[in-house]
Amino acid sequence: GMYGVVNAFNSRLVDIPTLVGRSIDEVMEDSEITDNFVIEQATPQYDAAVEEGYIISQDPETGTYESGRTITVVVSLGVKMVTVPDVTSKTQEIALLELKQSDLKTEVVTEFSSDVEPGHVIRTSPEFGASVASGSTVRVYVSVESNETKMVKVPDVEGDTQASASRELENAGLVVIIMETSSDDVEAGRVISQSIEGLSEVESGTEITLYVSTGPSEE
Repeated sequence: GMYGVVNAFNSRLVDIPTLVGRSIDEVMEDSEITDNFVIEQATPQYDAAVEEGYIISQDPETGTYESGRTITVVVSLGVKMVTVPDVTSKTQEIALLELKQSDLKTEVVTEFSSDVEPGHVIRTSPEFGASVASGSTVRVYVSVESNETKMVKVPDVEGDTQASASRELENAGLVVIIMETSSDDVEAGRVISQSIEGLSEVESGTEITLYVSTGPSEE
């Protein structure tokens, strides 16, 4: 009879807590959890949306169970970082394949080069050796035979966010330089002005400076 009473006490019913989004270290230090459940960690996974060391999922998710139940959790390894491989001077086909094998996306830009054989890679951006998030896009500059200057129209990006403006200008074939400056009139993070007027025509690869607001001066 006494054994039955003790056993019933030790097997009391408890609600499964929500562990998703919590730090695994914090969970393991929480006696309310560890006294009632066994926390088992499954194989950790990379997750760009969940910070390293935090729980992505749990099994079971909800419910009421006897104390001592095992909760299996998957902990995030954070963003998976990869190194941009050196594809300089390789053919476009091989270069794109190697970048794909490195979990990277690609964007091809053609450019005349007197030094690199047509159809081969001149350079990449980011350049080789750079550490970037898996799935990032690498711009691959491929040599072409024609040395005719390619003219592009400069987008008008004044008032846009820095990220949006940079992306639009780079997609137009321009090289973006960022200069930060205070402004009482333009919201922080947005473009105050650009060094080349919008709708102007310039050579592809031309540098353009964006003056980006840091907000009002502290003075």
